[in-house]
Amino acid sequence: MKVKREYTIKLNNACRNGQFEQPISGRFRYMLSNNLKTTEEERKLTLEAFPADPKFLEYDSKRRKINDEYKITDPTDIEKMETDIKDAYLNKHEVLKTEYADALSVQDEINKELNTFLQEEIEIDLKTVKPDDVPVILNKNHWEIWDALSEIVKDN
Repeated sequence: MKVKREYTIKLNNACRNGQFEQPISGRFRYMLSNNLKTTEEERKLTLEAFPADPKFLEYDSKRRKINDEYKITDPTDIEKMETDIKDAYLNKHEVLKTEYADALSVQDEINKELNTFLQEEIEIDLKTVKPDDVPVILNKNHWEIWDALSEIVKDN
């Protein structure tokens, strides 16, 4: 099957994280297992080829600590903050961005190259399944899971 590399990662995530209503047919389980194995290798090779910049990882760790300090779990949490607390939070992030500007720039270039790479089409042996074999998806993000699976659900 010819697909974009990006799709292999999306399918890998769906196969790893999909939660399905029981019972699951043997055909569906086989498709999940086989495609997980096939896409895992592609995902692993892609991550190895485009490692994050070490200074960016340092930045990201400090950014997460700031978010933890202010109990930010979702971007909407920032909007709910009192003005002075929000200003202090945003200021810490700006100082951090300034301190790690070079690392952010390097990571931006890595991400651009990665995104171009992910748009390339590759030939990969993915197993398909018939619509009747697909169980109900239980994940909250079921549309994302279905979007990934939809390419391999075939009538024939």
